[in-house]
Amino acid sequence: MPKIINVKMKYGTEIRKNNNAIEVRRITKECEIVVKIKEIEGKEEVKENTKKINTGINFLNHMIETLSFRSGFDINITVNIKEISLAHVIAEDSGIVIGKAFLEIFKEKIKDGIQGNGFFNAIIDEASSIVAISVEGRPGVFFDKTCEGIEKEKVEDISSCDLKNFILGLSLGMASTIHINCISGEDPHHAWESVFRAIGECIGKCFEKNEKRMNRIVGIKGTLE
Repeated sequence: MPKIINVKMKYGTEIRKNNNAIEVRRITKECEIVVKIKEIEGKEEVKENTKKINTGINFLNHMIETLSFRSGFDINITVNIKEISLAHVIAEDSGIVIGKAFLEIFKEKIKDGIQGNGFFNAIIDEASSIVAISVEGRPGVFFDKTCEGIEKEKVEDISSCDLKNFILGLSLGMASTIHINCISGEDPHHAWESVFRAIGECIGKCFEKNEKRMNRIVGIKGTLE
């Protein structure tokens, strides 16, 4: 049976551990989101099964799939809306729950020593983005530079604002600082995909083994709190 770490009955967060997988279930008055994340080990591949990612927003599904592939973690997410479907709620809350799942894995792995931060430049066609992430209990998202594609109001079936809300939620859930530098990108699809490719790569780098940081975070304060 999966181990229940923390449970709140009506509203709140339930976290379950099952072998090397983490499942986070978060219930609010607006929606219920269930995320399951498993690290892909060795030669195992991330399954190309988009049905396991179901937020109800096609482009957000695509970005989470990109995040999964680039980070090296298998991500499952299901969103159930209580009454009114609001893209803002879906995007931000999905980011929060995915971030919480990553943070639980981070807390487990920090005992053996992991890098805790990452930096990556990702491209797709004309679009290029640099992202830096540091997991040290200081959530915040900073767009140091934006490009034409990022500044477009809408991309496919979601607003650019709600993609920013997803990243903010990810930062809050993962207790991490995220800096984004969108160097170029006219096509909003390409521009945002370059951002999510870079975020995924950075997350993967955060989990790389570093024995010098055993039981330590990247900052010298020594705790995520």
